Amino acid sequence: MTQYVFDTSALLTYIENEEGAIEVEALLQKALGDEVAIYISIVSCIEVFYITWQEQGKEVATERLKLIDDLMVIKEPMDGQLTEIVGEFKATKAMSFADCCIAGLAKLKKATLVHKDPEYEQIENEIQQLKLPYSGSSASAGCDCSAEFSVVMSKDYVDFRGEEEMRRLERTSDQVFQA
Repeated sequence: MTQYVFDTSALLTYIENEEGAIEVEALLQKALGDEVAIYISIVSCIEVFYITWQEQGKEVATERLKLIDDLMVIKEPMDGQLTEIVGEFKATKAMSFADCCIAGLAKLKKATLVHKDPEYEQIENEIQQLKLPYSGSSASAGCDCSAEFSVVMSKDYVDFRGEEEMRRLERTSDQVFQA
């Protein structure tokens, strides 16, 4: 089974419906069908929470954690082997601690890292990557995540966008993964 690790930027891209959200949503749809496995580091949950709290308040931050809980992703804690990989990245690369944790998880799982973070360019030869369109900060859109986009949840598809938009997203998702 193909495996992916979502960086915090991929989660925020999806939550804030930024450019690249269609690609993230398409992967989540594939996870619903048990076609792929998607992992996230617990560090990404922490980042989504504190970034959202700082920019939009604690209530929205808490909402977003609940959203992440409902996504078809597997949360991975730090363990012995992962700790060593993360430590090696932090000792040898110019990367933030959080990015080292996320990259370490991708390396451990032999997964494709999904992100929009130029910091990962320095490890392109070590980890397969799916780069989302980059156009600035992932944490700046300021939307109410519960009302502006569709949420791919555990075996349920909750539509907040409307039927026309959902058909467009499904067509686009199919095109992304037929290539």
